[in-house]
Amino acid sequence: MSIDAGGILGVHALVVFETLDAAVKEEELARGLPSRPLSSYFDQVAGTSAGSLVSVLLACAPVDRMVDMWATFAHGVFCHSLLDRCRRAWAHGVNILVRKASTRKLRNQLAVALNDLGLGSDATMADLGARRNTPNVSIVVTSAREAGVPIVVSSRSSEMREGFADLSHIRILDATAASSSAPSFFKPTPLALDRAQPHLFTPCVDGALAAANPTAALRLKPQETALVISIGLSSGTKRGADLGAKPTVTNLFLWLKGFGRIIVDPERIHEEMQTHFEWAERPESYVRIPAPDIYDRAELDEFDKIPELVAASRAMFKDPEWAHKIRRLAKRVVAIKFAQPGKAPPASG
Repeated sequence: MSIDAGGILGVHALVVFETLDAAVKEEELARGLPSRPLSSYFDQVAGTSAGSLVSVLLACAPVDRMVDMWATFAHGVFCHSLLDRCRRAWAHGVNILVRKASTRKLRNQLAVALNDLGLGSDATMADLGARRNTPNVSIVVTSAREAGVPIVVSSRSSEMREGFADLSHIRILDATAASSSAPSFFKPTPLALDRAQPHLFTPCVDGALAAANPTAALRLKPQETALVISIGLSSGTKRGADLGAKPTVTNLFLWLKGFGRIIVDPERIHEEMQTHFEWAERPESYVRIPAPDIYDRAELDEFDKIPELVAASRAMFKDPEWAHKIRRLAKRVVAIKFAQPGKAPPASG
């Protein structure tokens, strides 16, 4: 399972989980199987930026609580008092480099969410990986010192391919904060990227600056992957990823540092992955789920639009065509999970 970057638009992925979970439960019932958490059907879930917290929610939260938890989180991060809005407006008039949101609020709300999940703000990615019936959670970040190179922080590094560093010592709070730190919104988050030098920290920023769509960053081999579900947070018709940032000197500075050339359109990555699986003669093993058109018109910090976005996503999956696609997808997910050894590649999401 792979979730794109997209700020508050990440709520679409939660509605996908909600819809897929209901279809999976129907398939379990039809097969006479015991009910299982949706997360147990996937070997891996990866997320960038907003998708980082979404991936943790899939691993740990009850599906029926996810949307409410997301709305609470987004409100806590992006809702500003009148005084704070005035202060920020004045500061922006004086200094156009001022950020659009509070890094302190982001970290506080992440800590609240992690506590609600029973993880705690000091829990590491390894602690997450040690939980039963959880997939390998992979969070994509970008080093502020090395533009264009996605860094994958996973909860079970032993399940990653050769070439990925073991970064499971990093706290979940820090990994999700770093992945969400869009430069125009939040300050960079320092991460200890070298286990041998735990006191040496590297400033890290939004994973979307290297991999807005995290699918390619996982280096999956189609021949060894039963199924990839990639969730987009746009309709797929609006090309180019702007990360919700208005043109500012901050963005120009990042562009000059080399970040501008690698703010890659998530749909381009989708097309590359689609081609990758087609060349391997496994096109059915890669599934992309876009968002409704309304998501293209929402800003990444417009938390008050979440109810409207949720309604649009739910309406999309009530459409007969999409309802049929989700039922077929649920059948495949369950079939892969219970396939006999040797009949199918290992399940992956």
